[in-house]
Amino acid sequence: MKISRKVVAFAAVTLGLSTVLAQELRGALGPAMALPVTAPPAHTETAQAAVGLHEAAAVMPHPMVSPRRAGRAAPNVVVAEMSTEWTTAYGTAWVVISALSVTITTSGGPVMITANLNHNAIGEDGARGYFTIFRDEMNLGNANVGLQIAEGRGDSENEAVAIVYVDRPEPGTHTYSVRVRSGDGITMVSEDGQRAQLAAIELH
Repeated sequence: MKISRKVVAFAAVTLGLSTVLAQELRGALGPAMALPVTAPPAHTETAQAAVGLHEAAAVMPHPMVSPRRAGRAAPNVVVAEMSTEWTTAYGTAWVVISALSVTITTSGGPVMITANLNHNAIGEDGARGYFTIFRDEMNLGNANVGLQIAEGRGDSENEAVAIVYVDRPEPGTHTYSVRVRSGDGITMVSEDGQRAQLAAIELH
C-alpha cells in the first residue's frame, strides 16, 4: 500500500506535537508525576498515539490537589439543635437554653464554637436580647452584654444572631451552652419552629 508524502508529513508533525505536549506536561506536573515521553512503534497510527497520550493525561492527579494525610484524626465535632419556641423575660441573670448545650472532650487544641439562632422581640416596645456562650460556668463574653446584642424596636421584630468564637480551653471535658439575658421585654428564640444550632469543633 502506497502512502502519500502528505500523509507521512502530517504524521511526523503530529508525533512531534505529541512529544512536545508530553514534555510540557512533564514540566507542569513535576518529576514525581511526569509522563513518559516515548515514541510509538512504527506501525502505530497517528490517531492511536494521540488517543494514548490523552488517556495518560486523563488519569494523572491534579497537581494542586494534595492527597489525604495518612493517619489523620477524625474531626472532633459535637452539635446540638432545637426548633421549639423558648422565651425569657427581663432579668439580670443569664438563662441557659438547655437544648443548645454540647459536651466535648478535647486533647488541648483550640475549640471553635458557632451558634446560629434568631431573636424575636415580644412586647409593645420591642425587646433587647443579650446572647453569650458559656464554657462550663465561665462566660466567654462580657459579663453584662455577652458576645452579641439583638434589639427589636417593635413587637415580633426579628433579628438574626450568629456567633463564632474560638476558645482555648485546657485539655479535658467541657460543656458549652448558649445563654440569654433579656434587657427589657421578652426575648423569644426559635419562633414558629425555626431551627437553632450550637456546634463545638476542636481545631487541629
